[in-house]
Amino acid sequence: MAQNNLTVKYAHTEGHTEICYDISGNTIFTSGSDGEVKIWNDFEDNQNPKSIKVGEVVHALTAKGEIIYAAADNNSVDKYNLSDGSPDGILLRFTGNATHMALSESQNTIVAGSSDFTAKAIDLETSDQQVFNGHKAPILSVAADPLDEYLATVSCDGDFRLWNMSDTDCIETVKVIKPSNDVCNSSSLCRMSWRPATGEDIAVPSDNEIKVFSRGTWTVIHSFKTALTNKPFNCCAFSPCGRFLAAATVDGWICVWDAETQDCLQTVQHALRTSICCLVWDPKENNTLAIADVRGQVGLLKNAVPSEVKTNQNSVPDDLDALFENEDGDLNDFLDDAAAESDSVKDDITSSKNKKRSENLISDDEMDTNDVKENDPSDFHIPSTNDLFAADDDDLAPPVIQQPMKPLLDNNDDAGSSVSHLLGDEPGESNDAKPAAYKGPAPTAMQPAFQPSATPVYLSHRFMVWNSVGTIRSYTDDMECAIDIEFHDKQHHYALHINNEAPGGGYLNTMADLSMNAIALAAESTDDIPSKLTCIYYSSWEGNKEWSVEMPDDEDIKALTIGESWVAVCTDARLVRMFSLAGMQRFLFSIPGPVVSMSAHTDQLLIAYHISQGFNGNQCLGYMLIEVGLGTGANRSKKIITGDPLPISKKSSLQWIGFSAEGTPVTVDTSGVVRIMNRSFSNTWIPVSNLNKLTKSRHDHYWVIGLHENPQELRAIMCKGSTYPATLPRPFPSILQYKLPLCEPESEKAKFEEEYWRSRLFSSHTKYLESHGFETDDKYKQSTEVLLQQTLMKMFALACKLERESRAREVCELLPSSSSVNLAIKYASRLKRMVLAQKLQEVAQEKQQEEMEAIMKMQNNDEDDDDDDESENPNDFKADLQAGYSHSNTEWAEHKRLSLQKKKNQRQESDAEENEQSDSEADVIIQNGDLDDSPDLGRNTKSTAQSQPAIKLSGSSRNPFKKRTTLTANLQSTSGSSSSSASVLDNISKKTSVSQKLRGVIAKSHSLSKKPALKNEKKQQTLFGATGSKFQLTSTPKGKKQQQSSTNIRQQNVDDDNDEQQSAVSKQILKDVRNECTSGVQLFVSEVRQKISEANPGLDGVEIRKIAIQDFRKLSAEEIKEWNEKAKSGGDSSTPATTGAKRKLDDDQDEENENTQDIENGVCDLPNTKMRKTDTISSQSSKSKLAAFAFES
Repeated sequence: MAQNNLTVKYAHTEGHTEICYDISGNTIFTSGSDGEVKIWNDFEDNQNPKSIKVGEVVHALTAKGEIIYAAADNNSVDKYNLSDGSPDGILLRFTGNATHMALSESQNTIVAGSSDFTAKAIDLETSDQQVFNGHKAPILSVAADPLDEYLATVSCDGDFRLWNMSDTDCIETVKVIKPSNDVCNSSSLCRMSWRPATGEDIAVPSDNEIKVFSRGTWTVIHSFKTALTNKPFNCCAFSPCGRFLAAATVDGWICVWDAETQDCLQTVQHALRTSICCLVWDPKENNTLAIADVRGQVGLLKNAVPSEVKTNQNSVPDDLDALFENEDGDLNDFLDDAAAESDSVKDDITSSKNKKRSENLISDDEMDTNDVKENDPSDFHIPSTNDLFAADDDDLAPPVIQQPMKPLLDNNDDAGSSVSHLLGDEPGESNDAKPAAYKGPAPTAMQPAFQPSATPVYLSHRFMVWNSVGTIRSYTDDMECAIDIEFHDKQHHYALHINNEAPGGGYLNTMADLSMNAIALAAESTDDIPSKLTCIYYSSWEGNKEWSVEMPDDEDIKALTIGESWVAVCTDARLVRMFSLAGMQRFLFSIPGPVVSMSAHTDQLLIAYHISQGFNGNQCLGYMLIEVGLGTGANRSKKIITGDPLPISKKSSLQWIGFSAEGTPVTVDTSGVVRIMNRSFSNTWIPVSNLNKLTKSRHDHYWVIGLHENPQELRAIMCKGSTYPATLPRPFPSILQYKLPLCEPESEKAKFEEEYWRSRLFSSHTKYLESHGFETDDKYKQSTEVLLQQTLMKMFALACKLERESRAREVCELLPSSSSVNLAIKYASRLKRMVLAQKLQEVAQEKQQEEMEAIMKMQNNDEDDDDDDESENPNDFKADLQAGYSHSNTEWAEHKRLSLQKKKNQRQESDAEENEQSDSEADVIIQNGDLDDSPDLGRNTKSTAQSQPAIKLSGSSRNPFKKRTTLTANLQSTSGSSSSSASVLDNISKKTSVSQKLRGVIAKSHSLSKKPALKNEKKQQTLFGATGSKFQLTSTPKGKKQQQSSTNIRQQNVDDDNDEQQSAVSKQILKDVRNECTSGVQLFVSEVRQKISEANPGLDGVEIRKIAIQDFRKLSAEEIKEWNEKAKSGGDSSTPATTGAKRKLDDDQDEENENTQDIENGVCDLPNTKMRKTDTISSQSSKSKLAAFAFES
């Protein structure tokens, strides 16, 4: 206790200072903030020591033999020669500055910790390195096990961790200090110390006490404190003999305890009360301590252990003697006899384990207490490590920790088996038989509750929340403890400043959430103050906007969130309490386990909780998604959407939970995996991004603050070299893109697949919003459908190129409509994959059937809605009179109904009479090649001729004021044409074809009857309409006689019909044809087919077109160009000559390639393109087929 025992001197500039001994104890090494390492061969002399410049600042130091290991500010541990101070290479590299370093007792391993959250161990002989990852803050202290089995670390996150050196797994985690964000802000350096030689326990500073953890169980067995100060301990160290423990505090106190009796032997305080940052024992003496402080001073504390404390030189035999000192003589005699008898039995033991155990047992000579002599008080000497192993120069291995001896035998056991008991064997059993011990997976500590988008509470400046509305920032400084609330939109609300200092000091509110209507704050309970919820309803119309409520005494708020019109808190009693924004308690319910986190969006509440204890570093979490029924949407029912286990990555914990801006649940775990719920697939979770793969360094992290599905963006803050962002300067969010983790992501096929499924996933939220009464963007839905269709067309083109026709068919099954499938059929036909085209025809027919069923269903729903509207409105006689109609069965109403029915019958008779005339007129048009799909004509005219039903004024259940929907009319007009597509290539174009316009003109002028006008051509087949096993290009062939008679009849009808109305119709048809023609060949065919028909009356429309196309090919290039220009100008110029050179095959090759490229790129307006002849067509017959198909409609 004498003050003069501690002598200090300035060695370095002010700042952190390190000090250490060499193994002999003759040399002292010091380093400091001046970047120098000083070597003191004689510390007490006043001469200047030898100095080596190693950097700007030295953070850690150790030495072995002739090598000095120093960690400067260059993110590495460097080696220097002791003799001349020259650099000798780099031992370890980090991505941050090394903060502490230690040399193992065997002098073979160096361990170091860094500010990049990692610790490393390196074997000095083999240079093998091991990396220990798991801490969430910079490393404060490292300590190597004397037996080289474990590594102990403490970091700024407050965790004391034990690592297995063999596999770098963390086997134990204990909270020992208050967390901080950097070494300079930590309350303690927490420098640990293992007990020398045996490593049976480890001393760890923990605030204002030193805790000693037992090896294996890692439980606290001793705790050392002093009444002189309540400041945290900075460092501690066991003496070389392992009996004494010294520790130093941040206010300069040095305490020395007897580790056996736990008595405080000496306390000394630094003269300047300066924080002592390093403390080591002299390895050759157990009575001297070397210290270093933060002012750059170093010193020695001599006579650290008072001379009146007597100890034996060999502490191991003393421990064994103390074990039996209270036993009687009979027991000692029995043990001696049993031990002597064991010598004769050891040779017969064959188990390798028993051999090893017998070698490790301390010999009888060592246990003989008669050889231990008492020290003369006049010649008192405290034992050191050198004394302990001085007798054995060859083998300096530390002694083995003695296993507890098993109980003695009962009286019924024989003497022969007693020896086996002493050796750890059971009678009749192998030596491996031991008390049953749990060897299964180690349990994992349950993750504590947290707030999404909030930094840890232990930070002095932290974000309490950061979301799409604004930020809430908490800070503590010398002036105040307050909360600042800022909104991203300054016009929404002004910023707020709230005092956050508790009455007894410290924080008041530790949790917060922010919405468009309110601010919620929550405080955990203390000894005097219960847990409390405070809400600021800033959008309220009343003047008093703030209210608060206290929780019951046995409940503490662990999670907090705000919905659209409610606030929810979850307590440690596993209760969720819900309040309105005005403060009314709505309802409460229980959850199955301890809460982890909560989040809300409009009317949805998402809760994550613990299902059970996790093992092997894994968390066992579950979630509950609830619609609370308090929102403004159409659905106000309270129901649980789902409640299942929550998937997270292996050996990770939940880091963020919430909703996207569109209301889809999302989670992020500590492995960086972002998962989103797929509502369209049984509420499963799909990983959409890995944030750790997006960082440039493994020490960087992304801190998520929000997600969007439209546009597909993830918003996060980049944290360089840390896990959480700093509050000032205010960080800038980064925008990240999603990417599904598909197989072979670099292949072209996987890129198309990833784009398709990602777009489909992020567009599925529209269905959920529409089902809950929210408005959606129609333009976004249309653009998404176009994008999906384009991506599928690219995938189809790629499958065709790779000759994967089965895959191509599967892709077509994903196309949204039959028209899209028709595009694929056209592309397959260009590639001459006729089998694929035929298979796609079946897909197109299925799509058409589905579309028809959907239309019918929509029509039925409209009719049901009409009936519902009429049933909801009861008959009001006065209202009917005011409207001018009556639903009662009056005589006038019955007379009116009969009159309307009579007119309808007369109209049908008139249509039947005109039907005969229309048959001959339609035959004339088909003969001219205008309509080749006559079955469609008959079906269209059937639907067109159907008259609208008259409105019944009496006894009717329909609403007379409701207009007839266009959906019904469209259904009647398209029912025939849609169902008649035996040829999938019919009606493929988005534009109305010439034949369709002709049908419309004829239907309007003649009102064709309901029955098909041309019965003989009802089963017409086109390009892919197969009869038997062969493809048919034209309509069903007829007999020559029948065909000749039909031609004669048509020609006769044409010659006999000179009616003015027919002439007007023909002029209108010709005008429409010319206006419809978009290319020169179409205009040429329309001009000359009449002449060809007159010259060859026996030809049908397809043959006429063949002849016209052949004539067009004979034209010269100038004439073809003239026809194309005429078609573009509308067909008003004169007809050019029809003679000339044969058309070249490569004239339109560029246009054909361009159209094919459009399909491969996913362009969806392919039906508007015109098919041209290509170089891949080898025969004249195939050329004719494609040409006929291209200009048929």
